[in-house]
Amino acid sequence: FSSRRRHTRLQGDWSSDVCSSDLPLYSLLQVIDGLRAALAADDLATYNAQRSKLTSALSDFSKGADHSLWHEVLSKLETLSKLPEAPDLTRARQSFHAFNTVLLESLLPLQSKDPTLATLKIYECPMTESAFPGAPKNARWFQLRAPLQNPWFGKSMLTCGKEVRP
Repeated sequence: FSSRRRHTRLQGDWSSDVCSSDLPLYSLLQVIDGLRAALAADDLATYNAQRSKLTSALSDFSKGADHSLWHEVLSKLETLSKLPEAPDLTRARQSFHAFNTVLLESLLPLQSKDPTLATLKIYECPMTESAFPGAPKNARWFQLRAPLQNPWFGKSMLTCGKEVRP
């Protein structure tokens, strides 16, 4: 962080300071983590209610994002962020996975360079191929904090997975 940036202490999810210029990214990550938490809790109603927040959080982030880093992925994320209302948890997980995969491919290389991303917990489930149609054998997700809560299987296998280090 530049010493000229104003730091804002955010309560709750992260124990570290987040620079005010990074608040749109942090807000986006909070929305995504909320969707992940709803899937981990098998809470379809909350997932469907929260999914509309993703588009606006992504738009807010996009306005201030460093487009030299994010330009290529932003258009993909904008398309995938329009998560359809899911009639069941299987379809919710399938839609969320598509968005989550593109996001993680962008976040992982930046994690060691960006303090906002450095404290993310990245997890991987080694057996997701039966979670939803088209699921890969292994699937990753991020959380703002531990403990691990698997969104691909929810309550039936809530702690299945391991932390992945960058």
